[in-house]
Amino acid sequence: MKDMYDFIMETPDAVREVIEKSKQNNEDCVRYIKGKKIGHIYLVASGTSYSAALSCIKPIEKLMNIPVYAVYAMEFVDNTDIVEDNALVIGISQAGQSSSTIQALDKAKEMGCLTLACSAQKDVPVTAHADSFLKIEVEEDIGPKTKGYYCSVIAILMLFLQLSKDDSEKWISKILGTIDVIPDIAKTTKQWYESEKEELKRFKNIIVIGYDKCLPAATEGALKILETVQCCVRYYELEEFMHGIYHGIDKSTLILALGNQSRHLNRMVRLLGYLKEHKNATTYLISQNKVTEHDFSYPFIEDSLFVSFEYLTVLQVLGELMCHDRGVDLYDTADENFHEYMESYVYEK
Repeated sequence: MKDMYDFIMETPDAVREVIEKSKQNNEDCVRYIKGKKIGHIYLVASGTSYSAALSCIKPIEKLMNIPVYAVYAMEFVDNTDIVEDNALVIGISQAGQSSSTIQALDKAKEMGCLTLACSAQKDVPVTAHADSFLKIEVEEDIGPKTKGYYCSVIAILMLFLQLSKDDSEKWISKILGTIDVIPDIAKTTKQWYESEKEELKRFKNIIVIGYDKCLPAATEGALKILETVQCCVRYYELEEFMHGIYHGIDKSTLILALGNQSRHLNRMVRLLGYLKEHKNATTYLISQNKVTEHDFSYPFIEDSLFVSFEYLTVLQVLGELMCHDRGVDLYDTADENFHEYMESYVYEK
């Protein structure tokens, strides 16, 4: 039976399949969108699909030169009452069963928006609630999604790459340049974990901090560690963390800090130093260069649009390894009826 690490290692092949089949999979969407004036794009989703939406914002804006927003699906339902003319709403749900995403698409249609459902299968509930369907070419038979996140992002980007006038070969080269280092990042993380696992596996209070282009990695990475380690894990944007969160840090806190190359990096390093000295927290910087001997370092490519992919891989692998060392079974069916009980999934079209 495959584990998360196996799926992570399959990511380059999975993304290539998405790219190779994109023209065929995008036919209906291109036909639906082409010729229509689109002024704004809303990406509505929950969970890992919401993290994928965050990663789509900058690339789509660059391709289409229009504003793009990622919105939690239920937030769109409850609090989005005004949308701009000519808005396109894309509901992302890898399994195609998210009740909140379905409700968001229904509301978007009522508001006169163009609607598109993005899922791994066509014959799933979400597709009946949108005007067009975009297939995510991926198979992933495990609860915590890994390669599905990357494939969701690339499936959506390939659609807009086809609709734009940009150089597709250049874009695909940039995408694969980052995606192809994921297995090596995963292997390096596994090696590093062996030297730090006695420290890492003892915490039940974990915080991931990120900034600018790595915020999607912090969002999804925290979710992945929570799903696997099954303890209290949350994420904060760097500046937001400084507005009160630091008061709740003590020796029981593990901080995983994403230190991508940015004007914020020195500030992140200073924060970690403060938390260690004044709060007795255990901190790890994940970056190109170590600041302390225990930090994680890797020669990340750091493409401006896809840097989040690289840093997320580290957090995905850490989640997988920590869950094994803590005896968590990701195939445990104890909560298998949760979504039915809470009506957060829809099971019939």
